[in-house]
Amino acid sequence: MNINFKSNPGIIKSKEDMFNDTYMNRLADLIVEEEYSFLLPFIRGFFYITNENRYEKQYNMLKIRFPTEHSKCSMIHDIFIKWKPFEHYNMGECRGTFLELLTFKLLNNKYSEDNVLRESRIIIGDYQSHTWDSIYYYKDILNCYECKFSISHLKRGNLDNMIGILKVNKNISLFIVTLDLKEDLLNDIYLLRGNTGVDVFRELINKFNYVTLEDFINGNPF
Repeated sequence: MNINFKSNPGIIKSKEDMFNDTYMNRLADLIVEEEYSFLLPFIRGFFYITNENRYEKQYNMLKIRFPTEHSKCSMIHDIFIKWKPFEHYNMGECRGTFLELLTFKLLNNKYSEDNVLRESRIIIGDYQSHTWDSIYYYKDILNCYECKFSISHLKRGNLDNMIGILKVNKNISLFIVTLDLKEDLLNDIYLLRGNTGVDVFRELINKFNYVTLEDFINGNPF
């Protein structure tokens, strides 16, 4: 059965300003190209700050934790001090878009750019998926990526929508990408079980591959 892709220009346009933001791209590029990934737990913390004074506290924590990496710590601090994203963006949207951008760049770094799509639907016969944040396809390989900066933003409906594609093609690989720790992901995702039986829900969530903060720290997780 033929598989086709359809980009979602509405979503792309709504995120265009952030996706093209100089500071957001610089931050993502440092992680992708210059081995700053070990700082991601602290970079994650910077994205929850909405007061310039707290940047200094986060920076001091960085210097204490990584006493031999002051130049890299300073680079991250300088980006946020100059950027001050909380003055320009809804920080929930900013966090989510950063992870989507980082994922897209890491996929492009590993695979051919011609085979990586963003904000696209998959069409198989009469079936049309929701809009995936990123898609990688090559020959018989089709990987779909859903990004959630924190798994707490994942809804049960999201899971059900994503799983739906496996009913028309069982060979597709589904990925949930988050900057949560794996333990936190496992704890939070079970909050979505609702009235579903434990065994049935476990079978459902086992259909996904999970990329968590620990995976990013070790380099390109894809």
